[in-house]
Amino acid sequence: MRLLMCCGVILVLSGLFAAPEIRAALGRRQIQRDMKTEQDAARPQSVPERQVAEGAAAGVNDKGILVGESGAVEPEVVREKKTIYLTFDDGPSMDVTPEILDILKQNNVKATFFILNYGEKSIPILERMVREGHTIGIHGYSHDYAEIYASEDAFMDNVQKLHDKLLKDVGYDARIVRFPGGSSNTISEKYEKGIMKKLTKRLEKEGWKYLDWNVSTGDAEGDNIPSGHLLKAVKKELDPERSNVILLHDTSAKQSSADALQGIIDFGIENGYTFRPVTESTMMVHHKVNN
Repeated sequence: MRLLMCCGVILVLSGLFAAPEIRAALGRRQIQRDMKTEQDAARPQSVPERQVAEGAAAGVNDKGILVGESGAVEPEVVREKKTIYLTFDDGPSMDVTPEILDILKQNNVKATFFILNYGEKSIPILERMVREGHTIGIHGYSHDYAEIYASEDAFMDNVQKLHDKLLKDVGYDARIVRFPGGSSNTISEKYEKGIMKKLTKRLEKEGWKYLDWNVSTGDAEGDNIPSGHLLKAVKKELDPERSNVILLHDTSAKQSSADALQGIIDFGIENGYTFRPVTESTMMVHHKVNN
């Protein structure tokens, strides 16, 4: 102990009586350390850091990965292997959407519904979505490309109008958007060149999130395509090394999409996939913007 104390005294004295250039170097190092501390404090928290700050992390597993209530996350990057997000566009419908909700409930699976404008009779369906733990996203008050892609403000008004209606009718604050045609659509160029680049930036700047897809059933290509074809497309495109956002539709003309749903769920469960609803903390799948 005495030896350690003596060493400490020597180090302090050597610092005090060191050459001016050495003292200057030591001072610069201390300034650099102070600057780094300030930068770290100002840096936005990563997902695992937020989990720790909020008390969500339960600990660290044997691979050094933080483990919380929502699963395991690696520092800085969320890894969502073998995950399926079922997403449905263009509803709600009075016939196909309730059937889809029944199937989801029977399998204890949660999904995400990107809705369009709806009538009063659809409000109980939307309330059921919320009650049963599904996510509601904004597809738009209108799906008319010429109308919604006429300008940035036209699109944002289209989103806000449906958001406000849903909040008023159901008390649900939807913050996740899916562009009609996806963010990669080129039809918007017909109405305003470069609008998709502007809208993707503006949405995120104003606190919204947007989601595309990376697995397509093909049900957008026609009405009531045989359910076997839809299931085959899903099996072909699923990738166990990523999160899989499946594009489906729940309009009255998409009965075969409801017919294919149980097969999609069965295949996912049999192959070790986890089904989740999209939330604001989900890593958003984005297409390459082409306009």
